[in-house]
Amino acid sequence: MAVCIIHINSVNCEKCCEGICEIDGEEKYFSIDSRTNNCGECCMRPEDYDLYHKFEKNLLPANDTVTPCLDLHYNVYLETVTHGAGKIKMTLDLYDATDP
Repeated sequence: MAVCIIHINSVNCEKCCEGICEIDGEEKYFSIDSRTNNCGECCMRPEDYDLYHKFEKNLLPANDTVTPCLDLHYNVYLETVTHGAGKIKMTLDLYDATDP
């Protein structure tokens, strides 16, 4: 588990979601942001998927991989951020794609 310094709408720390999700009951999810073309990975409970999918339409389960962004050639780690506020927020690792 990473120790993080939380700022408004962001988190500065080591990767939060690299590899296997560490908290029992959480699974890996990812999304590609169509505006920034960045890939985000997070760990969350499957029963929360419908709630977060309302806010992030590209959110998908990682299924048989713990490295969905890397598998899609997003292998440049950018930062760890928290999106949302209050009880509806998610911390995720953001990645950029390498140049072809």
